[in-house]
Amino acid sequence: ITVKTPDPIFDRTVNVRLKYQTWMCILWCRSGSLRFGYRDILQDSRGVLAAKPEYTRERFLEPLRYQYKSGRAGRQWSRSSDNHDTRPYMDSQLWIVYTLAAYIKETGDTSILKERVPYMDGGSDTVLGHALRGLDYAWKMRGKHGLNLIGGGDINDAFDTVGDEWRGESIWISQFFYAMLNEMAALADFLGDSKLKQKCVRRAAVVKKAV
Repeated sequence: ITVKTPDPIFDRTVNVRLKYQTWMCILWCRSGSLRFGYRDILQDSRGVLAAKPEYTRERFLEPLRYQYKSGRAGRQWSRSSDNHDTRPYMDSQLWIVYTLAAYIKETGDTSILKERVPYMDGGSDTVLGHALRGLDYAWKMRGKHGLNLIGGGDINDAFDTVGDEWRGESIWISQFFYAMLNEMAALADFLGDSKLKQKCVRRAAVVKKAV
């Protein structure tokens, strides 16, 4: 994708510099580490989607292997050992839908939904199954105000001990959950799955009211 406007400086920024900067961040800042952040990899792979959709597809599948059958995803994983960070950051599994929906919108490749990927604690499921289990887990893990429990943390890493006793709730996760329910509803509509669409729409309404 190449942008062409009357401003050559703007064009160079968008067509060269920003793409290069994003790619270097992925290669040297996050993907070059000993551990891979669940949220980080899914964000990064979406970040280069327009320029490198094949990379997005390949990298997107890796984090799914570090999701549990319950739908919960860990915080970080290591390729070189079993020393994974399994702290329950409660936003982790929601990033699956974030990147998956964007990938399908950009490429139209719905075949990815049927690809099977194992869970970390045994068994396997389709990519769509992984995404739906993540949403179901987020629905289940809500507190007394109807908001999502923060657990080990959310996108603000400074809040990493707020929910250790499983009482703290996160407005941010709840808002993000609402957005991802709407993304899944739109995807279900595209796939012609009216039952899934209505389920997501109903849950989104409940979460919106709680927020």
